[in-house]
Amino acid sequence: MLDFKNISVLVLGDSMLDVSHYGTVSRMSPEFPVPVFCPENSEKSLGGAGNVAMNIARLGAAVSLISVVGEDISGDEIIRFAENNDINCAGMIKSQRRRTTVKHRIIGNNKQIVRIDEEDTADLFDEEERMLKKKLEKALSMHNPDIIILQDYNKGVLSLPVIKFVLKLAKEHGVKVCVDPKKKNFEAYDGVDLFKPNVKEFRDYLRVNNIEAEELREAVVKFQKRHKIDKFLLTMAEKGLIMSTLRGDFFHFPARKCDIIDVSGAGDAVIAAAALCIAAGYPEDKVAYISNVSGGLSCERHNVSPISIDDLTIKLDNFR
Repeated sequence: MLDFKNISVLVLGDSMLDVSHYGTVSRMSPEFPVPVFCPENSEKSLGGAGNVAMNIARLGAAVSLISVVGEDISGDEIIRFAENNDINCAGMIKSQRRRTTVKHRIIGNNKQIVRIDEEDTADLFDEEERMLKKKLEKALSMHNPDIIILQDYNKGVLSLPVIKFVLKLAKEHGVKVCVDPKKKNFEAYDGVDLFKPNVKEFRDYLRVNNIEAEELREAVVKFQKRHKIDKFLLTMAEKGLIMSTLRGDFFHFPARKCDIIDVSGAGDAVIAAAALCIAAGYPEDKVAYISNVSGGLSCERHNVSPISIDDLTIKLDNFR
């Protein structure tokens, strides 16, 4: 039985507010050939690093979130939402110089029509970076986390100096580090415990559109050895995921058959489950298997929706 209640996790990265606007489309605009959307209701949820923290909390572990939001209503909503869901927000920073990232998904007749993003993606200002580093030092001292998750969405929080600082501090404290990267900083994560890109991001990094399975495996192993990454977890959408270990193990778990409703947030569920399994000391094949099931479970839900320990346990039991 899964049990993560004695594990403490620190999530650092880009947080955002996800807003889904539901409605109907019954005609095209006479002004331009675009659908006319009639809104009916909206739902808000945590996105990005916030959603990873939500998944950690729902899976039963203690979690602290360190991120930067704007000094605005959306930033207040993120913090309030997180605190109401057992996420420690003492490490949150409110900036007067950048706005909170908000993703608006317009969904008509159960299909996403368009997404509207409000965001500032420049790296943090020097003062904000100093504040972030202080928050991290304090969180490591106070909460003694078992593992750190770096969640990068290229919104400016995880700049190269911040990444280097986190890795140095984690090494000094003996804390494991898991990374959900973006292509911009792929080369920055030497020596991390888990590196989890998706296959599109990795192909973009390699500058190839298509790659055969054997070539992909060789590229993963080559990158992993060069950067001394203990575990490389590559998510591949409908093809499942692969896990490569530095000592030479290689696992492939095909995607489980499920009713895919929405893939938003699936990667967040994967990194959350993987980090907890690593912190719990599970073997790599079990880490990969549980992560794969977690990602599939997330895809069976509308919007960015975290998974719970009970739902994951039931799903795992059904697959035995």
